[in-house]
Amino acid sequence: MKKNGGFTLIELLLVIVIIAVLAAIALPTFQRVKKTSYKAAVKSDLRNFATRVINFTTQRKTVPDVSPNPCTGTCTLTDGSYTESFNLSRGVIITINKITCSDGSNGYTIKGQHEKISSWEVSYNSCTGELTNF
Repeated sequence: MKKNGGFTLIELLLVIVIIAVLAAIALPTFQRVKKTSYKAAVKSDLRNFATRVINFTTQRKTVPDVSPNPCTGTCTLTDGSYTESFNLSRGVIITINKITCSDGSNGYTIKGQHEKISSWEVSYNSCTGELTNF
């Protein structure tokens, strides 16, 4: 009998099973790496945004209003007479809240999270200088 040189059904099924096992091993790692990258984007944007707000507050002597609040995409910082913009990474959500510090001065908290990770956030408190979840 002449052999055609093709693959048998068993050989093809074996290859499919091997590929499925490798994909099952790689998928959780890929998901973990994606989550880590989302967190890194939020941390980076929060640090940069906090620095921008600190500079704004120092130069203008007032805590800026931010719109929209919470902010995604492009945030606008203003005190009524001066305005500047800040661009966030895709999926990052920043919220700023004005507070009164224990010494009576004006302060703010900035919270950041990613739309793909709803149960996790990072924050900065201007009164204490505390960064949470960094």
